[in-house]
Amino acid sequence: MKKQTLIFIVIVVFAVVAVIAISFFTGSRNGKVVIGSILPLSGDYAQWGEQEKIGIQLGLSQLDPKIRDGVEVVFYDHEAQKEKALDALKQMQARGVHYCAEIMSSGIVLHCGSFFNEHKIIVISGANTLGLLSDKGGQYFFRIIPSDSLSAKAMADWAIKEGWENAIVVHDISEWGMGLKAEIERSFTAANGNILSILETKEGTNDFSYIVTKIKQETPQIVFLLTYPREAALIIKEVRSQQLPTKFMGTDNFTDPIIIKASNKALNDVFYVIPKETAATINNEYRKLSALYAKHTGKEEQPPPFLVYGYDLVRILAKVAEEAGTNMEKALDLMKNIEFVGASGKIKFDEHGDLEREVGYTHMSFEVKEAGKEKIALRVVAQ
Repeated sequence: MKKQTLIFIVIVVFAVVAVIAISFFTGSRNGKVVIGSILPLSGDYAQWGEQEKIGIQLGLSQLDPKIRDGVEVVFYDHEAQKEKALDALKQMQARGVHYCAEIMSSGIVLHCGSFFNEHKIIVISGANTLGLLSDKGGQYFFRIIPSDSLSAKAMADWAIKEGWENAIVVHDISEWGMGLKAEIERSFTAANGNILSILETKEGTNDFSYIVTKIKQETPQIVFLLTYPREAALIIKEVRSQQLPTKFMGTDNFTDPIIIKASNKALNDVFYVIPKETAATINNEYRKLSALYAKHTGKEEQPPPFLVYGYDLVRILAKVAEEAGTNMEKALDLMKNIEFVGASGKIKFDEHGDLEREVGYTHMSFEVKEAGKEKIALRVVAQ
């Protein structure tokens, strides 16, 4: 082999290696900016992760082609496990990925917060409501979903307005459940409500006799049920089986289909609050997403909340990534100053990375109708 040929081959090899290295360490693949997304895509909470994943994919499809063609989202399944989520973040960091469209689960975000802040990975969430994240999330954490402090106040105000002044609080012992319990306790007592008891439960529990006994003894007018959907459904069903007239109230934990499947006819007098869309949103971005979702599913139904948030957050992050690239100081500045109108409403962040706008809540209830075959419908009680 001639010397010139050998030199040429060596140069080509080094060039290829350099391109691969640059691609790996700058978080790009095939010349595209890579955005990670860490979701539960298997296990008990896969339906929530899948909702947000679909929203992210629909959001990508609506980007300006010049931005869309330069962005790729890589999904990681954390299986609702903290260490698997942290491992996914470490994989992202190792290849120079600095943008993350969701780490689903407030407890998991707390676990991973020091890592993504240290390595300047911007995380934007449409799922994590824990009030503590306003301080503990760090400067690289942003969320487009209202914190639990707002939903707790909405629940407390609604209950007091209806005259349900005596309550029992049942909460999960996770970070999310503990945080929401603290918020409802603060809001309800501030509104002159009386909390008779605070009861704990945890994921995977099947025996709720101690909770049912307490409800029977203390006869609360309302039970704030701050548990995961499976446990909430089983508690409601057990209370109803004993003919107890107690009303129940929750938040977006009641939007999971398992509530209807497991609770069945027990859902009368079960209420929940969810952030409401503005009229401008419904007339524009929300309607656009609704049409996309109907085309995706082949059904005329409203897109679920996590899908809506996924649709918005990936468009925000793609816009920032396209403009800032790996300049994370610039990216952070863009995030702090962004103003965006999405399907979930107007998005602008305060100094804590929380939504900087007034959030209203829609009051929802389930309505059981008998029509030869039982049917369960959602009813808007008040906007």
